[in-house]
Amino acid sequence: MSANEFSSVDDELAHYKNRYLELKEEFDEMVSMNREYEAEMEQQVVELEQKEKGLKADNMRITQELEQYRTKHREKEQTQDSEISRLKKLLEEEIQMKRENAAKCRSLEQELDDYDRKYRHIATSFEDMQKNYEAEVERNALLETEVSEGVKLKELLQREKDEKRDLKSELEIRARIPNAKSVSDDQKPILPRPEIIEERPSESLPVPVDKPSGSIEGVRSPAFVSGVASRRSQTIPNLSSHASNKTPRVDSSSRESPGSSQRLSALTIVGDLLRKVGALETKLASCRTFVRQSSDAVNTQISTTPRRGDSMSRSNNSFSSSYSGRQSRGTPEASRIGERLDPGVSSRNRSAIPFNKLTALNIAP
Repeated sequence: MSANEFSSVDDELAHYKNRYLELKEEFDEMVSMNREYEAEMEQQVVELEQKEKGLKADNMRITQELEQYRTKHREKEQTQDSEISRLKKLLEEEIQMKRENAAKCRSLEQELDDYDRKYRHIATSFEDMQKNYEAEVERNALLETEVSEGVKLKELLQREKDEKRDLKSELEIRARIPNAKSVSDDQKPILPRPEIIEERPSESLPVPVDKPSGSIEGVRSPAFVSGVASRRSQTIPNLSSHASNKTPRVDSSSRESPGSSQRLSALTIVGDLLRKVGALETKLASCRTFVRQSSDAVNTQISTTPRRGDSMSRSNNSFSSSYSGRQSRGTPEASRIGERLDPGVSSRNRSAIPFNKLTALNIAP
């Protein structure tokens, strides 16, 4: 409002007075409101300060925890790095060991194949040796039978020799003492002279002896057999050299007595027995040579066989046990042969003598 609008000074004064009062009321309201705002602001500031302090404490705590976590993380990283490096080294070592084990496994498989081939070869050789041993056992059984027959023939031969000696002495006595008065010419028994009582030549005897393939020295050498034959040829005269001048003259009217025919048959039996004994001795000597050769061949093959590892030792132990079992089964036969070959050996000592040593004993002619 301008000054021209008032009609008087009082109106203007009243107007300004009213205006003053209105502004004062507004000022008082503003002051009160300002005070209220200040109180609120102060309260908010206090709350914010308290909240700031709490947040700072939380921040410090979280920062410390973060540092701790960082420290732990670094330690764990170092531990994990060391563990990873250790595991890498261990993995490399395991890979290298695996390669070495694979190479060793291949070499062991090759050695196992070699040992398997050697074992099959040894098993085949052992089967062959076992067959040969069984054949030799059968052969020795046959030889034992022949030896027992030879012993019986020797006993019979000794009896025939005694009878022959008695007959020779009787013939000598009859040749020295004349007997013309007691016995007539027609009743005289026709007796052969002692020179014609002999065995046939050894060349006429076919001896079916299997000669051994090798030239190994036997128990009885050929010199021994030839010496026995020479002694026999010296003791017993040859039939061809004495047949012309020592054949008995037989009268057409004379008859042989039963005693003289029995004596002639006995002398014939003696000659046959001598031939059989000679053939048996020759065959026995060659058989001994073959047995010695077979035993030497077996020992040579066993000594030259390679022995590697436990498999070879097991095969050798099985071979030894089988061979010892067979040898123990053949011990009674060997003891019986030793008893016949050498009667002076006692039963206790005879059981300790192996078969190959018993076959080395000589048979006395």
